[in-house]
Amino acid sequence: MIGRSCTPRPRKAFRGFTLIELVVVIAILAALAGLVVSKVDFLRRQSTMAVAADTSGDVFNNLSLYLVTNSTLPNGFDSLLGTDGNLYPGLIGYTDNVGSLPTSFAATPIAYSSTDKRLNSLVRMGMSFVNDHNLTAGTNATDSGTVSRALSSGTPPAPIASPGNWALVLAGNSIWKAIYPTNTWGSTYATTTSMVIDSNGTQVSLVGLGIGPGNSMNGVTMATPPQFPGPDSNLYYYRYVAIIAVYTDGRRAQLKTVVDSFGRTVDGALSNYSSAAPDDLPPGSRTPE
Repeated sequence: MIGRSCTPRPRKAFRGFTLIELVVVIAILAALAGLVVSKVDFLRRQSTMAVAADTSGDVFNNLSLYLVTNSTLPNGFDSLLGTDGNLYPGLIGYTDNVGSLPTSFAATPIAYSSTDKRLNSLVRMGMSFVNDHNLTAGTNATDSGTVSRALSSGTPPAPIASPGNWALVLAGNSIWKAIYPTNTWGSTYATTTSMVIDSNGTQVSLVGLGIGPGNSMNGVTMATPPQFPGPDSNLYYYRYVAIIAVYTDGRRAQLKTVVDSFGRTVDGALSNYSSAAPDDLPPGSRTPE
């Protein structure tokens, strides 16, 4: 019987990837990585919008709890104005037009008189001072509301005749319409920052006031003032902003809503959450949010 040959069968030589094949593989991996990064960015923006909406609601609830507990609004709001009386340059969108706060407000003087008692609306709610923003270079923008400005004096307190400018919401913009919808209140405004609300000619204005570390609500109904999840608080003001209605007849001011540091209401943030997607702005042109 003839036995089988024990000579081992030669193995096939291993052929490595060619340069073209390597380039194709790397291109595919890079494309997949790009898809993953885009998806992660999409989820990050949705998460940010959810946090903004939730925190705005929480801040509103804490302000309401403070009001119910103390029968007053807290003192020490940030005025959103610099010591020069103009809108604070640290507001998001002031230089790059990304946030809407600078375009939603106008720095406007309110002088107390027998026909304009809007300041009395705030004084009747226990407010006696606000904090203007320190404009000194190197100041942390988010915590820059450190210069106290009185709005009343005496006992019992009475409004100061001319305590300076206030950040008033421009009538007819998105913040205004979230509080006074056009289909309910119409679209005829008495001034760029006020609207007639009754047959007596009473006008309402909306004051924007930031909630920073100098607010007396901190440590009472809120442990610390919340901060929008932004990357550079040295340059941008990342605090939430209360919108408060004041009236020319001097009736008590009313807390209306809270917006985030980009000027979005709760509904606005939720809308952005639903539609969050990469935009067509070039890299580096968007203020990180």
